[in-house]
Amino acid sequence: LARLRGLAGKIGEAIEALNKLLRRLQHGPEEPALSRVKKRGAGPVQLFNMESVQSIAAKYGIDISDLNISLGDKKIRGVCGRTNPDGSIVLFSSGFRSEEDLARTLAHEKFHHDEIAAGRPFPTRDEEFSQWEDRAYAYEDDWWNNQPIRPIRGASDGYL
Repeated sequence: LARLRGLAGKIGEAIEALNKLLRRLQHGPEEPALSRVKKRGAGPVQLFNMESVQSIAAKYGIDISDLNISLGDKKIRGVCGRTNPDGSIVLFSSGFRSEEDLARTLAHEKFHHDEIAAGRPFPTRDEEFSQWEDRAYAYEDDWWNNQPIRPIRGASDGYL
Protein backbone atom coordinates (compact mmCIF):
# COMPACT_ATOMS: atom_id res chain seq x y z
CA LEU A 1 0.00 0.00 0.00
CA ALA A 2 2.88 2.38 0.80
CA ARG A 3 4.39 1.75 -2.65
CA LEU A 4 1.05 2.60 -4.27
CA ARG A 5 0.95 6.00 -2.51
CA GLY A 6 4.30 6.91 -4.04
CA LEU A 7 3.12 5.69 -7.41
CA ALA A 8 0.00 7.90 -7.25
CA GLY A 9 2.18 11.01 -7.01
CA LYS A 10 4.25 9.95 -10.01
CA ILE A 11 1.08 9.23 -12.00
CA GLY A 12 -0.20 12.72 -11.14
CA GLU A 13 3.07 14.26 -12.38
CA ALA A 14 2.90 12.22 -15.58
CA ILE A 15 -0.71 13.29 -16.20
CA GLU A 16 0.22 16.96 -15.72
CA ALA A 17 3.15 16.60 -18.15
CA LEU A 18 0.85 14.96 -20.71
CA ASN A 19 -1.73 17.73 -20.26
CA LYS A 20 0.94 20.39 -20.88
CA LEU A 21 2.09 18.56 -24.00
CA LEU A 22 -1.49 18.20 -25.23
CA ARG A 23 -2.12 21.95 -24.77
CA ARG A 24 1.03 22.73 -26.78
CA LEU A 25 0.06 20.32 -29.55
CA GLN A 26 -3.49 21.70 -29.75
CA HIS A 27 -2.14 25.19 -30.38
CA GLY A 28 0.26 24.02 -33.07
CA PRO A 29 2.04 26.78 -34.98
CA GLU A 30 -0.31 29.43 -33.55
CA GLU A 31 1.05 29.04 -30.00
CA PRO A 32 3.48 32.00 -30.09
CA ALA A 33 0.65 34.35 -31.03
CA LEU A 34 -1.44 33.51 -27.97
CA SER A 35 -2.88 36.59 -26.37
CA ARG A 36 -1.56 37.54 -22.97
CA VAL A 37 -4.99 38.96 -22.22
CA LYS A 38 -6.70 36.43 -19.96
CA LYS A 39 -9.97 38.23 -19.29
CA ARG A 40 -12.59 39.90 -21.43
CA GLY A 41 -12.16 43.64 -21.86
CA ALA A 42 -14.75 46.36 -21.37
CA GLY A 43 -17.55 47.12 -23.79
CA PRO A 44 -19.94 45.10 -25.91
CA VAL A 45 -19.03 42.08 -28.00
CA GLN A 46 -18.13 43.10 -31.55
CA LEU A 47 -19.38 41.28 -34.64
CA PHE A 48 -16.64 39.29 -36.36
CA ASN A 49 -16.55 41.36 -39.56
CA MET A 50 -14.62 44.15 -41.25
CA GLU A 51 -17.34 46.69 -40.46
CA SER A 52 -16.55 46.24 -36.75
CA VAL A 53 -12.84 46.64 -37.49
CA GLN A 54 -13.42 49.87 -39.40
CA SER A 55 -15.84 51.23 -36.80
CA ILE A 56 -13.55 50.59 -33.81
CA ALA A 57 -10.49 51.87 -35.69
CA ALA A 58 -12.34 55.10 -36.50
CA LYS A 59 -13.66 55.50 -32.95
CA TYR A 60 -10.19 55.11 -31.41
CA GLY A 61 -8.26 56.99 -34.08
CA ILE A 62 -6.31 53.97 -35.34
CA ASP A 63 -5.25 54.58 -38.93
CA ILE A 64 -5.73 51.27 -40.73
CA SER A 65 -5.90 52.76 -44.24
CA ASP A 66 -2.53 51.32 -45.31
CA LEU A 67 -2.98 47.95 -43.57
CA ASN A 68 -3.83 44.66 -45.26
CA ILE A 69 -6.25 43.16 -42.72
CA SER A 70 -8.16 39.90 -43.09
CA LEU A 71 -10.31 37.77 -40.81
CA GLY A 72 -8.97 34.36 -39.79
CA ASP A 73 -10.72 31.08 -39.10
CA LYS A 74 -13.56 31.56 -36.58
CA LYS A 75 -12.70 28.23 -34.96
CA ILE A 76 -9.26 29.38 -33.76
CA ARG A 77 -9.49 30.41 -30.11
CA GLY A 78 -7.04 32.11 -27.76
CA VAL A 79 -5.43 34.22 -30.48
CA CYS A 80 -6.64 37.78 -31.01
CA GLY A 81 -4.49 38.63 -34.00
CA ARG A 82 -1.32 37.88 -35.93
CA THR A 83 0.99 40.03 -38.01
CA ASN A 84 2.76 38.12 -40.77
CA PRO A 85 6.32 38.73 -42.01
CA ASP A 86 4.94 40.74 -44.97
CA GLY A 87 3.11 43.06 -42.55
CA SER A 88 -0.35 41.72 -43.33
CA ILE A 89 -2.62 41.27 -40.33
CA VAL A 90 -5.02 38.43 -39.56
CA LEU A 91 -7.66 38.97 -36.87
CA PHE A 92 -9.35 36.13 -34.99
CA SER A 93 -12.69 35.95 -33.19
CA SER A 94 -11.09 36.16 -29.71
CA GLY A 95 -10.10 39.72 -30.55
CA PHE A 96 -13.77 40.60 -30.96
CA ARG A 97 -14.86 39.59 -27.42
CA SER A 98 -15.33 43.25 -26.54
CA GLU A 99 -14.79 46.77 -27.79
CA GLU A 100 -11.65 47.03 -25.66
CA ASP A 101 -10.27 43.74 -26.97
CA LEU A 102 -10.73 44.78 -30.60
CA ALA A 103 -9.26 48.26 -30.05
CA ARG A 104 -6.24 46.83 -28.21
CA THR A 105 -5.77 44.12 -30.84
CA LEU A 106 -5.79 46.67 -33.66
CA ALA A 107 -3.29 48.92 -31.85
CA HIS A 108 -1.08 45.91 -31.04
CA GLU A 109 -1.03 44.46 -34.55
CA LYS A 110 -0.58 47.90 -36.15
CA PHE A 111 2.47 48.36 -33.91
CA HIS A 112 3.94 45.12 -35.33
CA HIS A 113 3.11 46.25 -38.88
CA ASP A 114 4.78 49.62 -38.29
CA GLU A 115 7.93 47.95 -36.91
CA ILE A 116 8.20 45.81 -40.04
CA ALA A 117 7.52 48.84 -42.27
CA ALA A 118 10.31 50.72 -40.46
CA GLY A 119 12.77 47.93 -41.34
CA ARG A 120 12.80 45.92 -38.13
CA PRO A 121 13.13 42.22 -39.05
CA PHE A 122 10.37 39.73 -38.32
CA PRO A 123 11.39 37.53 -35.36
CA THR A 124 12.64 34.05 -36.15
CA ARG A 125 13.84 32.83 -32.72
CA ASP A 126 11.90 32.47 -29.46
CA GLU A 127 13.95 35.19 -27.75
CA GLU A 128 13.32 37.61 -30.62
CA PHE A 129 9.63 36.74 -30.59
CA SER A 130 9.39 37.42 -26.85
CA GLN A 131 11.00 40.84 -27.33
CA TRP A 132 8.71 41.53 -30.33
CA GLU A 133 5.65 40.78 -28.21
CA ASP A 134 6.98 42.62 -25.14
CA ARG A 135 7.39 45.82 -27.19
CA ALA A 136 3.91 45.48 -28.69
CA TYR A 137 2.24 44.77 -25.34
CA ALA A 138 4.06 47.69 -23.71
CA TYR A 139 2.88 49.96 -26.53
CA GLU A 140 -0.67 48.54 -26.35
CA ASP A 141 -0.89 49.08 -22.57
CA ASP A 142 0.50 52.62 -22.78
CA TRP A 143 -1.82 53.42 -25.69
CA TRP A 144 -4.89 52.06 -23.86
CA ASN A 145 -4.02 53.74 -20.55
CA ASN A 146 -3.81 57.10 -22.33
CA GLN A 147 -7.05 56.72 -24.31
CA PRO A 148 -9.36 59.69 -23.77
CA ILE A 149 -12.37 57.52 -24.67
CA ARG A 150 -13.14 54.00 -23.62
CA PRO A 151 -16.06 51.74 -22.81
CA ILE A 152 -17.21 51.96 -19.19
CA ARG A 153 -17.76 48.95 -16.97
CA GLY A 154 -21.32 48.98 -15.73
CA ALA A 155 -24.43 47.38 -14.37
CA SER A 156 -26.41 44.29 -15.33
CA ASP A 157 -24.24 42.72 -18.01
CA GLY A 158 -21.04 44.12 -16.50
CA TYR A 159 -20.70 46.86 -19.11
CA LEU A 160 -22.45 50.08 -20.09
